[in-house]
Order: sequence, then structure tokens, then C-alpha cells
Amino acid sequence: MTLFLQILVMIFSAVVDIWLFCLFAQIKHGKLDWLLLLAFEAVLSVALSNFQTYSSLIYETGLEILLFCGYFYLLKKAGRFRQLLGAGLLFGIISLVIQLSMKVLVSLLPLPSYFYFDAFMNLLLPLAALALLIWQRQRITSLLTDVNSGILVSLLAYLYFVCCAIGAYILDDKKPTEVVLLFFFLLIFQAIFLAVIYREIVHIQRQLLDQQKQEALARQKQLLVKENEQLKEYADYLD
Repeated sequence: MTLFLQILVMIFSAVVDIWLFCLFAQIKHGKLDWLLLLAFEAVLSVALSNFQTYSSLIYETGLEILLFCGYFYLLKKAGRFRQLLGAGLLFGIISLVIQLSMKVLVSLLPLPSYFYFDAFMNLLLPLAALALLIWQRQRITSLLTDVNSGILVSLLAYLYFVCCAIGAYILDDKKPTEVVLLFFFLLIFQAIFLAVIYREIVHIQRQLLDQQKQEALARQKQLLVKENEQLKEYADYLD
């Protein structure tokens, strides 16, 4: 990849990360925020460029999450920390999944270097993910702000560390295609499994809440019956 394409991909990736974070965290950012965050992103990318490894993206993503959450929560005093952390973990997972997807595609479709495959996929995959996330943004933001957001953020944190572990294992070294596919499908299975767990936990909580409401209504009914009986006895006494 040429230097121009590297800079283009770096700027595009930084803009997408900042925009997604602010979108899910429901933060209104100004021009100064954009300039500062892009400057921090540039410093971060330059600082990690000496490693020249795919796994350095894992460190970069983790530092981005800390940077965004710290900037908006500590400096700007904007948003709730749980929602900020959830937004950061979400774009971090998306970034790592994109890199892992590229690794799978490179393993399955080895192409000559002049195709600039890395640059093309670094632009195409984020755009596809961006379109999907914009389509589901209301659903995602509601999940990050409802009463069960703590459960969702915990599961996102687990999935993020799974992505980091799998990425650290398969991104740098030239692993056989079978190994890359095995770990990629393992990640997909983990994501599906966590989605099922989240759904079941929310379902159980709603059942418990409905049961508590029914018990409260039953107690109120008993009190009303008791009060009616007392009023009837008092009326009979007056007669």
C-alpha cells in the first residue's frame, strides 16, 4: 500500500470511529472536538506505526476507547459513562471484526499486491458496516440507554476481549486458512451465543418484574378488601 493510501485509510478510519462513537453515545460534537480527536488519533497512529504489525491495531483500538471515553466524560462532562463505554466497545468490536474479516478474505482470495486489496477493503468494509449501523442506530442507542444497558455493556466487554484474543493470535503470523476460518467462526459463534444470553436474561428480568407487579397488585387488592370489610362493619355498627 502506498503512503498516500495509508494516510487516506488512516483518516477515513479515524473519522468513522469518531462519528460512530458520537452517534451511539448520542453526543453533539463541535468542530473543536473533531479537530482535537483527529489530532489525538494522528498522534496515536504515528506512535504505534513503529510496530508495523496488525496486532498493533488491537492496542490502537483499546487506546481509542479510553481516549474517547475520557475526553467526553472527564473533559466535556457529556453523556453517561455506561453509554460512552458501550459506544466505545461497539466501535472497537466493529474495527477488530473488519480486520479479522480482511484476514479471512486474504486467506481465501490471495491477490497480487498491486490490487491494493488492503486499502480497498479498509474503505469498503467500514462503509458497509456504517450503512448497517445507521439503519439500526435507534435500536442500538435504545439498548445502550435502557434499564438493561449494564448487562449489554458487560457482554460487549467480553466480546471485545474475545476479539482481541483471536486477533492477537491470527492477525500477525501466517496461519493456515483452516485455522483462520476456525477462529473466525468461533468469534461468530461467541457473538450469537452472547446475543442469546442477553435475550434470555432480559426475558427473565421482565418475567420477574411482571411477577412482582402481580404480587403488588394482589397485596393492594387484599388491602382494599380488608378496608371495605372494615367500612362495612363500621356502617353496621352505626346502624
